[in-house]
Amino acid sequence: HVGIELFTKKDTSIFLALESNSSRELLYSLILKQEDTQLEYLPDLTAMTDKWHCKELSNFQYLMFLNFMANRSFNDITQYPVLPWVISNYKGSKLDLKDPSVYRDLSKPIGALNPEKLSMLKKRYKDMPPPKYMYGTHYST
Repeated sequence: HVGIELFTKKDTSIFLALESNSSRELLYSLILKQEDTQLEYLPDLTAMTDKWHCKELSNFQYLMFLNFMANRSFNDITQYPVLPWVISNYKGSKLDLKDPSVYRDLSKPIGALNPEKLSMLKKRYKDMPPPKYMYGTHYST
């Protein structure tokens, strides 16, 4: 199956699953032939990155743009948007965002933050037949 997601000017979307690429291409061509169809093109990655660097976009807006460009969608659980886990401690009753210890080490995936788990993953990787992989899910937990 393949999909096509249509976005409206009212911030809603429609996700359609189709049987084949040719079905999707046919549907797309039929949509383009409709008189009321108005396409809006997204800015490119460099433009959005520049806006984010200049603080014209929030972190959330930029991450959602990246997810959109990666064809991730709230309408497809297998392609749901991915947001990084940023906070290191979810057990405390207070959260001081000015305290650097609140944030996790973003140089490592979540699965590598716990030394015991990382050791287990490395051993499993070493003993694994090809094709080798470090994490069993795309969420790296």
